[in-house]
Amino acid sequence: MKYKMPILFTITLLCIHQISFAQNILFIRGGSGTGGFLEGGADEQLSDINDKSTSNGNHGWYTLAETLRSQGYTLEQMIEGPASNNTPIPLSTMNLSKYQLIVFGSNNAEYSESDADAVEAYIKNGGAALFISDANWGRNWGDAPASDQTFLDRFGLIMNQDRGTYALRRSNNHFIIEGENRGDHPVLKDIDTFDGEGVSPITIHQNIDGVNAMVLAKAVERLRQNDSYSQGSLRDPTSDDGALVVAEVGLGRIACHFDRNTFFNRNGAGTNIHRFDNKQYAINLFSWLSGEPSSISYSNITIQNASNLNIDIYPTPTNSNIQIEISSKYNDQIRIYIYNVLGVHIASIFNGIVTANRNYRFSFDFSEQSTGMYYIKIVSGQKAITNRVLYVR
Repeated sequence: MKYKMPILFTITLLCIHQISFAQNILFIRGGSGTGGFLEGGADEQLSDINDKSTSNGNHGWYTLAETLRSQGYTLEQMIEGPASNNTPIPLSTMNLSKYQLIVFGSNNAEYSESDADAVEAYIKNGGAALFISDANWGRNWGDAPASDQTFLDRFGLIMNQDRGTYALRRSNNHFIIEGENRGDHPVLKDIDTFDGEGVSPITIHQNIDGVNAMVLAKAVERLRQNDSYSQGSLRDPTSDDGALVVAEVGLGRIACHFDRNTFFNRNGAGTNIHRFDNKQYAINLFSWLSGEPSSISYSNITIQNASNLNIDIYPTPTNSNIQIEISSKYNDQIRIYIYNVLGVHIASIFNGIVTANRNYRFSFDFSEQSTGMYYIKIVSGQKAITNRVLYVR
């Protein structure tokens, strides 16, 4: 299968004063006694964000957590039920909209279709999710990937089992997929190498309407499929298998990363966040998933993208009108929509043809809307750009 790359864009921020946005991240951790089946079953295997250990072979994620806090994020961790009653996090009854991002880390409980419904709606309405798996995040080979799979089925993705140790290197063309250089994606900006040990690659299994998925970094060794709770069957990787897979879904985003070890504390088992470009990779990954920098100051957003559109959106934040300026190198069919933070359609600004090399300006008055975050979605052909705009009074 071949997948078209989605629109790539860069954001230039012109600073005038600093405005902080609360960006809350929920980490989901496995319950006590549910992990580490290959190494004695210790809870230390479950990569707690409060685990500060820097001993040799540690599995903690405290340095990752502190790195994210330094970027302006606030973190919350919820823990599934213990081995005696391995209950899942009640996602279907929670207000997920208060989180910018949900990290499905060492989760290994069995989730329901209603939980998957809630997460799917959350992502489509502007949320984000990061999926990571590892054999030692469960009580057998299939526990952790199966826990993720309930959600990933909605997006045509498959989490494979733990197998192999390798680094992904720009210099080895690991970011070139079917002749396309994916190394320009924001997650891979300034990244030459990131690595993992005991890795679980991800497969783009099926095209789902409204899901724009692509491999950013290839899987480079044979992978073990999650087709058994014991060790699954082996096969060679294809262009649909990745160490890093991302997707845009409605107004939201998904990323699947191939290994927990990439983010361990110093001296972590196999590798750690201080090795290669792992730390910058983590910053890029969480920044892309959250959709904007966590503490930013700006008066104008300028976008240049693969569809030859130039877009200016200003002022943002705004206390009244927002201006949207567009020009294109080609005659282009353009549609502009505004949604609220729940994904509810607020207004259709434009639907028509723009002439090549002409400037167009559109305006929208927020004065009758509630204060908060809104989304401007600009559709060009079959591709779309979505940007957040803050309305304040």
